[in-house]
Amino acid sequence: MSEPTTDAERIAALLDGRLSAEQRSELLARLASSESERDVLAEAAAILRDIEPGESAGGGKALPLVMPRPRWRFSRARPWLAIAAAVAFIGVIALVRSHGHTPAPRDPGRFVAMLQARDGGAPAGWDDHPWSVSRAAGAVVAPDARAVRIGARVAELELAVRARDSAAARLAAELAALLEPIPASAPAVGIYRQVAGRAGAPPNELAALLARGRVAAASLAGADLVELGAWLETARVAAARHDAAFFREPASRAMLDRAAGLATLPATARQSLRSIESSITASDAHPDWSAVEDALTGVLRTLAG
Repeated sequence: MSEPTTDAERIAALLDGRLSAEQRSELLARLASSESERDVLAEAAAILRDIEPGESAGGGKALPLVMPRPRWRFSRARPWLAIAAAVAFIGVIALVRSHGHTPAPRDPGRFVAMLQARDGGAPAGWDDHPWSVSRAAGAVVAPDARAVRIGARVAELELAVRARDSAAARLAAELAALLEPIPASAPAVGIYRQVAGRAGAPPNELAALLARGRVAAASLAGADLVELGAWLETARVAAARHDAAFFREPASRAMLDRAAGLATLPATARQSLRSIESSITASDAHPDWSAVEDALTGVLRTLAG
Protein backbone atom coordinates (compact mmCIF):
# COMPACT_ATOMS: atom_id res chain seq x y z
CA MET A 1 0.00 0.00 0.00
CA SER A 2 1.41 3.40 -0.94
CA GLU A 3 2.34 5.88 1.76
CA PRO A 4 -0.09 8.78 2.21
CA THR A 5 1.08 12.02 0.64
CA THR A 6 -1.07 14.31 2.76
CA ASP A 7 0.57 15.79 5.86
CA ALA A 8 -0.66 17.78 8.85
CA GLU A 9 0.61 21.01 7.32
CA ARG A 10 -1.59 20.54 4.26
CA ILE A 11 -4.59 19.82 6.50
CA ALA A 12 -3.87 22.93 8.56
CA ALA A 13 -3.74 24.94 5.35
CA LEU A 14 -7.11 23.48 4.36
CA LEU A 15 -8.66 24.44 7.69
CA ASP A 16 -7.14 27.92 7.62
CA GLY A 17 -8.45 28.60 4.12
CA ARG A 18 -4.91 28.98 2.73
CA LEU A 19 -5.39 26.59 -0.19
CA SER A 20 -6.50 27.72 -3.62
CA ALA A 21 -9.77 26.32 -4.94
CA GLU A 22 -7.79 23.91 -7.12
CA GLN A 23 -5.58 22.75 -4.24
CA ARG A 24 -8.58 22.32 -1.96
CA SER A 25 -10.46 20.24 -4.53
CA GLU A 26 -7.37 18.09 -5.15
CA LEU A 27 -6.85 17.45 -1.43
CA LEU A 28 -10.50 16.59 -0.76
CA ALA A 29 -10.56 14.28 -3.78
CA ARG A 30 -7.45 12.50 -2.45
CA LEU A 31 -9.03 12.11 0.99
CA ALA A 32 -12.22 10.75 -0.56
CA SER A 33 -10.45 8.15 -2.67
CA SER A 34 -7.85 6.80 -0.24
CA GLU A 35 -8.39 5.23 3.14
CA SER A 36 -4.74 5.81 4.08
CA GLU A 37 -5.10 9.51 3.32
CA ARG A 38 -8.20 9.71 5.50
CA ASP A 39 -6.20 8.12 8.32
CA VAL A 40 -3.93 11.18 8.21
CA LEU A 41 -6.95 13.40 8.84
CA ALA A 42 -8.07 11.20 11.73
CA GLU A 43 -4.57 11.24 13.21
CA ALA A 44 -4.45 15.03 13.03
CA ALA A 45 -7.68 15.20 15.04
CA ALA A 46 -6.32 12.74 17.60
CA ILE A 47 -3.13 14.79 18.00
CA LEU A 48 -5.16 17.92 18.67
CA ARG A 49 -7.31 16.05 21.19
CA ASP A 50 -4.35 14.48 22.98
CA ILE A 51 -2.61 17.76 23.81
CA GLU A 52 -2.83 17.83 27.58
CA PRO A 53 -4.62 20.72 29.36
CA GLY A 54 -2.08 23.39 30.18
CA GLU A 55 0.16 22.56 27.19
CA SER A 56 -0.03 23.68 23.61
CA ALA A 57 1.91 22.45 20.62
CA GLY A 58 4.18 25.45 21.09
CA GLY A 59 4.71 24.85 24.79
CA GLY A 60 2.37 27.59 26.06
CA LYS A 61 -0.83 27.25 28.04
CA ALA A 62 -3.79 25.94 26.11
CA LEU A 63 -7.42 25.39 26.91
CA PRO A 64 -8.53 21.98 28.14
CA LEU A 65 -10.33 20.22 25.30
CA VAL A 66 -13.65 19.01 26.60
CA MET A 67 -14.85 17.40 23.39
CA PRO A 68 -14.85 13.59 23.49
CA ARG A 69 -12.17 11.70 21.61
CA PRO A 70 -13.54 11.05 18.12
CA ARG A 71 -14.23 7.47 17.14
CA TRP A 72 -13.27 7.67 13.50
CA ARG A 73 -15.12 5.14 11.38
CA PHE A 74 -14.68 6.28 7.82
CA SER A 75 -17.33 4.77 5.63
CA ARG A 76 -15.98 3.58 2.31
CA ALA A 77 -19.39 4.09 0.80
CA ARG A 78 -19.81 7.67 2.07
CA PRO A 79 -16.28 9.12 2.49
CA TRP A 80 -17.37 12.72 1.87
CA LEU A 81 -19.68 12.66 4.89
CA ALA A 82 -16.87 11.35 7.08
CA ILE A 83 -14.44 13.97 5.79
CA ALA A 84 -16.93 16.80 6.41
CA ALA A 85 -17.52 15.63 9.98
CA ALA A 86 -13.80 15.33 10.66
CA VAL A 87 -12.97 18.73 9.19
CA ALA A 88 -15.73 20.39 11.25
CA PHE A 89 -14.55 18.64 14.42
CA ILE A 90 -10.89 19.65 13.97
CA GLY A 91 -11.87 23.18 13.02
CA VAL A 92 -13.92 23.78 16.16
CA ILE A 93 -11.14 22.40 18.38
CA ALA A 94 -8.58 24.58 16.64
CA LEU A 95 -10.77 27.66 17.13
CA VAL A 96 -11.07 27.05 20.86
CA ARG A 97 -7.35 26.29 21.26
CA SER A 98 -6.31 29.36 19.30
CA HIS A 99 -7.48 31.67 22.10
CA GLY A 100 -4.73 30.25 24.32
CA HIS A 101 -4.72 32.41 27.41
CA THR A 102 -8.39 33.43 27.49
CA PRO A 103 -11.36 31.47 28.84
CA ALA A 104 -13.56 29.65 26.34
CA PRO A 105 -16.36 31.96 25.19
CA ARG A 106 -19.66 31.57 26.97
CA ASP A 107 -22.44 30.20 24.83
CA PRO A 108 -24.19 33.17 23.17
CA GLY A 109 -27.31 31.05 22.78
CA ARG A 110 -27.87 30.88 26.52
CA PHE A 111 -30.01 34.02 26.53
CA VAL A 112 -32.80 32.30 24.58
CA ALA A 113 -33.11 29.79 27.43
CA MET A 114 -33.88 32.72 29.76
CA LEU A 115 -37.07 33.63 27.90
CA GLN A 116 -40.29 32.56 29.57
CA ALA A 117 -41.65 31.30 26.24
CA ARG A 118 -38.48 30.04 24.61
CA ASP A 119 -40.13 27.79 22.01
CA GLY A 120 -42.50 30.28 20.42
CA GLY A 121 -40.18 31.71 17.79
CA ALA A 122 -39.99 35.41 16.98
CA PRO A 123 -43.14 37.53 17.39
CA ALA A 124 -45.45 37.87 14.37
CA GLY A 125 -44.29 40.50 11.91
CA TRP A 126 -40.84 40.60 13.51
CA ASP A 127 -38.28 43.00 12.00
CA ASP A 128 -35.12 40.90 11.97
CA HIS A 129 -33.11 43.45 9.94
CA PRO A 130 -32.99 46.50 12.23
CA TRP A 131 -29.58 47.42 10.81
CA SER A 132 -28.99 48.93 7.38
CA VAL A 133 -28.75 46.37 4.58
CA SER A 134 -26.60 47.28 1.59
CA ARG A 135 -27.40 45.58 -1.69
CA ALA A 136 -24.15 46.73 -3.30
CA ALA A 137 -21.87 43.92 -4.43
CA GLY A 138 -18.81 43.59 -2.24
CA ALA A 139 -20.26 45.82 0.49
CA VAL A 140 -17.92 45.80 3.50
CA VAL A 141 -19.20 45.24 7.03
CA ALA A 142 -16.89 46.42 9.83
CA PRO A 143 -15.62 43.56 12.03
CA ASP A 144 -17.39 44.81 15.19
CA ALA A 145 -20.67 45.29 13.34
CA ARG A 146 -20.30 41.83 11.78
CA ALA A 147 -19.80 40.28 15.23
CA VAL A 148 -22.95 41.94 16.60
CA ARG A 149 -24.96 40.82 13.56
CA ILE A 150 -23.68 37.27 13.99
CA GLY A 151 -24.79 37.29 17.63
CA ALA A 152 -28.26 38.56 16.70
CA ARG A 153 -28.58 35.89 14.02
CA VAL A 154 -27.46 33.18 16.46
CA ALA A 155 -30.32 34.12 18.81
CA GLU A 156 -32.88 34.32 16.00
CA LEU A 157 -31.82 30.97 14.58
CA GLU A 158 -32.10 29.35 17.99
CA LEU A 159 -35.69 30.59 18.31
CA ALA A 160 -36.57 29.59 14.75
CA VAL A 161 -35.22 26.05 15.19
CA ARG A 162 -37.08 25.62 18.48
CA ALA A 163 -40.32 26.75 16.82
CA ARG A 164 -39.60 24.76 13.62
CA ASP A 165 -40.06 28.04 11.79
CA SER A 166 -39.37 28.05 8.04
CA ALA A 167 -37.17 31.13 8.60
CA ALA A 168 -34.47 28.84 10.07
CA ALA A 169 -33.06 28.00 6.63
CA ARG A 170 -32.68 31.67 5.70
CA LEU A 171 -31.17 32.62 9.06
CA ALA A 172 -28.63 29.77 8.92
CA ALA A 173 -27.66 30.77 5.38
CA GLU A 174 -27.20 34.39 6.51
CA LEU A 175 -24.98 33.24 9.37
CA ALA A 176 -22.86 31.26 6.93
CA ALA A 177 -22.56 34.35 4.70
CA LEU A 178 -21.60 36.58 7.65
CA LEU A 179 -18.92 34.14 8.80
CA GLU A 180 -17.46 33.35 5.38
CA PRO A 181 -15.17 36.42 5.05
CA ILE A 182 -13.51 35.67 8.41
CA PRO A 183 -10.22 33.72 8.14
CA ALA A 184 -10.39 30.01 9.09
CA SER A 185 -14.19 30.08 9.10
CA ALA A 186 -14.76 27.19 6.67
CA PRO A 187 -15.76 24.61 9.35
CA ALA A 188 -18.22 27.04 10.99
CA VAL A 189 -19.66 28.01 7.61
CA GLY A 190 -20.12 24.32 6.88
CA ILE A 191 -21.99 23.81 10.14
CA TYR A 192 -24.53 26.54 9.32
CA ARG A 193 -24.97 25.27 5.78
CA GLN A 194 -25.81 21.88 7.26
CA VAL A 195 -28.37 23.56 9.53
CA ALA A 196 -29.87 25.39 6.54
CA GLY A 197 -30.17 22.10 4.68
CA ARG A 198 -31.89 20.43 7.64
CA ALA A 199 -34.19 23.31 8.62
CA GLY A 200 -37.50 22.00 9.90
CA ALA A 201 -35.95 18.99 11.59
CA PRO A 202 -36.89 18.35 15.25
CA PRO A 203 -34.93 20.74 17.50
CA ASN A 204 -33.21 17.93 19.41
CA GLU A 205 -31.71 16.68 16.14
CA LEU A 206 -30.04 20.04 15.50
CA ALA A 207 -29.07 20.90 19.08
CA ALA A 208 -25.51 19.55 18.98
CA LEU A 209 -24.84 21.09 15.56
CA LEU A 210 -26.12 24.49 16.73
CA ALA A 211 -24.02 24.33 19.91
CA ARG A 212 -20.84 23.72 17.89
CA GLY A 213 -21.77 26.52 15.53
CA ARG A 214 -22.33 29.00 18.36
CA VAL A 215 -18.94 28.30 19.97
CA ALA A 216 -17.18 28.51 16.61
CA ALA A 217 -18.95 31.75 15.65
CA ALA A 218 -18.09 33.41 18.97
CA SER A 219 -14.45 32.31 18.71
CA LEU A 220 -14.11 33.55 15.14
CA ALA A 221 -15.90 36.89 15.31
CA GLY A 222 -15.12 37.96 18.89
CA ALA A 223 -16.93 36.49 21.86
CA ASP A 224 -17.85 39.73 23.65
CA LEU A 225 -19.61 41.37 20.70
CA VAL A 226 -21.26 38.16 19.50
CA GLU A 227 -22.59 37.71 23.03
CA LEU A 228 -23.84 41.30 23.11
CA GLY A 229 -25.57 40.94 19.75
CA ALA A 230 -27.27 37.73 20.91
CA TRP A 231 -28.44 39.39 24.12
CA LEU A 232 -29.76 42.51 22.37
CA GLU A 233 -31.81 40.48 19.90
CA THR A 234 -33.17 38.19 22.61
CA ALA A 235 -33.95 41.23 24.77
CA ARG A 236 -35.92 42.76 21.89
CA VAL A 237 -38.00 39.59 21.74
CA ALA A 238 -38.46 39.68 25.53
CA ALA A 239 -39.65 43.30 25.36
CA ALA A 240 -42.11 42.47 22.57
CA ARG A 241 -43.50 39.69 24.79
CA HIS A 242 -43.50 41.87 27.96
CA ASP A 243 -41.19 39.33 29.58
CA ALA A 244 -39.96 41.25 32.64
CA ALA A 245 -38.41 38.13 34.18
CA PHE A 246 -35.87 37.98 31.35
CA PHE A 247 -34.47 41.38 32.30
CA ARG A 248 -34.26 40.47 35.99
CA GLU A 249 -31.98 37.51 35.30
CA PRO A 250 -28.42 38.17 36.59
CA ALA A 251 -27.00 37.54 33.11
CA SER A 252 -29.34 40.15 31.63
CA ARG A 253 -28.50 42.73 34.26
CA ALA A 254 -24.79 42.14 33.63
CA MET A 255 -25.27 42.57 29.87
CA LEU A 256 -27.31 45.74 30.35
CA ASP A 257 -24.55 47.19 32.49
CA ARG A 258 -21.87 46.17 29.99
CA ALA A 259 -23.77 47.62 27.02
CA ALA A 260 -24.51 50.87 28.82
CA GLY A 261 -20.80 51.27 29.50
CA LEU A 262 -19.71 50.97 25.86
CA ALA A 263 -17.79 54.08 24.88
CA THR A 264 -18.66 53.52 21.22
CA LEU A 265 -22.36 54.07 21.89
CA PRO A 266 -23.81 57.56 21.54
CA ALA A 267 -24.69 59.17 24.86
CA THR A 268 -28.40 58.95 24.05
CA ALA A 269 -28.14 55.17 23.54
CA ARG A 270 -26.27 54.71 26.82
CA GLN A 271 -28.91 56.79 28.57
CA SER A 272 -31.67 54.62 27.06
CA LEU A 273 -30.00 51.46 28.37
CA ARG A 274 -29.61 52.95 31.85
CA SER A 275 -33.28 53.88 31.77
CA ILE A 276 -34.21 50.30 30.81
CA GLU A 277 -32.04 49.01 33.64
CA SER A 278 -33.82 51.12 36.25
CA SER A 279 -37.38 50.77 34.91
CA ILE A 280 -37.48 47.01 34.30
CA THR A 281 -35.39 45.42 37.00
CA ALA A 282 -37.50 46.72 39.90
CA SER A 283 -39.94 44.08 41.16
CA ASP A 284 -42.93 46.43 40.91
CA ALA A 285 -41.94 47.93 37.54
CA HIS A 286 -44.57 48.64 34.87
CA PRO A 287 -42.40 49.64 31.92
CA ASP A 288 -43.50 51.10 28.63
CA TRP A 289 -42.66 47.97 26.65
CA SER A 290 -42.91 49.69 23.30
CA ALA A 291 -40.33 52.26 24.42
CA VAL A 292 -38.08 49.50 25.77
CA GLU A 293 -38.22 47.62 22.46
CA ASP A 294 -37.54 50.81 20.50
CA ALA A 295 -34.54 51.62 22.69
CA LEU A 296 -33.06 48.14 22.28
CA THR A 297 -33.64 48.25 18.53
CA GLY A 298 -31.86 51.60 18.35
CA VAL A 299 -28.85 50.24 20.22
CA LEU A 300 -28.69 47.15 18.00
CA ARG A 301 -28.96 49.29 14.88
CA THR A 302 -26.13 51.51 16.10
CA LEU A 303 -23.79 48.61 16.93
CA ALA A 304 -24.60 46.45 13.89
CA GLY A 305 -24.01 49.27 11.41
